[in-house]
Amino acid sequence: MSTERSTTIFVEQTLHSYFSPFGDILEINIPKAEGGRARGFGFVVFSSPREVEDAVDNMHLNEILGRVVNVNIARPMKTSAGGRGPVWQDEDWIKQHALKPDTIGQDPSAAATAGSEDTNGAQP
Repeated sequence: MSTERSTTIFVEQTLHSYFSPFGDILEINIPKAEGGRARGFGFVVFSSPREVEDAVDNMHLNEILGRVVNVNIARPMKTSAGGRGPVWQDEDWIKQHALKPDTIGQDPSAAATAGSEDTNGAQP
């Protein structure tokens, strides 16, 4: 068994002991840097939002193993493009940017005016 693995288990057990009074812990995740070392933060997943609020209220700016910790509600990571995931998962983006089926294969400038004909059939 490697020392690194033992250290990870120790940290997870320590986090578990500090946060378990606030509710049922579903998961503890400690992200690692490229060299395999902990990046200095971790995530504790509780079974309910109320448990999360209790943990934040009670643990924010308290000390764990000699370090004052910031405890906040985790937010989803932004992708490198600045969004919150693939654009094809965002219904609003699809509605705004998707081509209408009758315009596929047309010149983009023609696609922009497709469907804007008046009722007389005259082009704008």
